Amino acid sequence: MNNIPPIPQLGIYVSKIDPTLRITVTDVDIVDGEDDSPDDELFYLVHWIEGEDESDMTAMGFELDPVEWQAFVESEQLVFERDPYMDSIPENSNLAKIRDFLMKTKQNDHS
Repeated sequence: MNNIPPIPQLGIYVSKIDPTLRITVTDVDIVDGEDDSPDDELFYLVHWIEGEDESDMTAMGFELDPVEWQAFVESEQLVFERDPYMDSIPENSNLAKIRDFLMKTKQNDHS
């Protein structure tokens, strides 16, 4: 069986090499061919923009296939930081408490 590349998460990625390099993965299109055999590699297209503001109409958009995405992640040492949609959760809600707990756990793992 072939090596299946991990599907990127939607959200913000930061470079370990240059922390000012921040990108937002806005969409991942998984291509599912009807005639694909189980041994075929998973194919997807990653859509991303520079920065964190998805509403910025001037932001340059990019599209990468799995090989290009993996090469980009490795060359820039990109790590997933957060899902910007989690920022819109109402404070003091149960979901906000879970979000805060998970973020605190993630920060403790990095220290």
